[in-house]
Amino acid sequence: MANCANCGTDLASGVRHCTACDTAVSSRISLSGGETESGLNDSASRLAESYITQALEAVGEQDTARAMQLVDRALRANPTNQEAHNLSAQLTGTAAPTPARSTTLAPADLPPAAYYSVPGAAQTPASGMMSPADAISTCFSKYVDFSGRATRAEYWWWMLIMGGGGSVVGEFINPVVALIVSVALLLPGLAVTVRRLHDIDKSGGWMLVGLVPFVGLLVLVIFYAKRGSPGTNSYGPPA
Repeated sequence: MANCANCGTDLASGVRHCTACDTAVSSRISLSGGETESGLNDSASRLAESYITQALEAVGEQDTARAMQLVDRALRANPTNQEAHNLSAQLTGTAAPTPARSTTLAPADLPPAAYYSVPGAAQTPASGMMSPADAISTCFSKYVDFSGRATRAEYWWWMLIMGGGGSVVGEFINPVVALIVSVALLLPGLAVTVRRLHDIDKSGGWMLVGLVPFVGLLVLVIFYAKRGSPGTNSYGPPA
């Protein structure tokens, strides 16, 4: 045992910095009893692990400054601790994160990517989460494009907005205008439907199943709501 020269806190053997005031502990502490150099190294490793654990909690709380301070303490306690180096590199943005261990310290409602990432870092949006404006723009830009694939979001936003809009025009404005709009939207509607079937690795000919009363429509709705094939399929890469 040793005492901090600055605040008098009792310190465990092998500790290099006071846990209360962070004052460096003199390296002239003599070994006593059955202590060995190996024992001192174990104590330093445990102290570093404690600092890393606290740093990970700080990351989860998005307190980057405190996390950096704790990582620095871990490195001073044990300069060879690889996990401390990895976390330091991540926090300073000098390298990609390489977690060295799993932990149960992250809150249950915190996604793993957010748990072990620097607060404020850009996050990649989930695949297929297309906005309504992007969906409409894409369908018009692929007006008669029956090749490739379309995500569920692209298909359903088009049907909801354009189909619903056409019904409103016909009901409240002018049936003739509604007919013209429907004809204008026929080809891009067919195109996005074929591409949606391509996304689940099925040909556009499956649309003909809709001619079967009741059952055919139900089958198509299931197809249109189905998640696309992962990776590249017979119709190309994901949209």
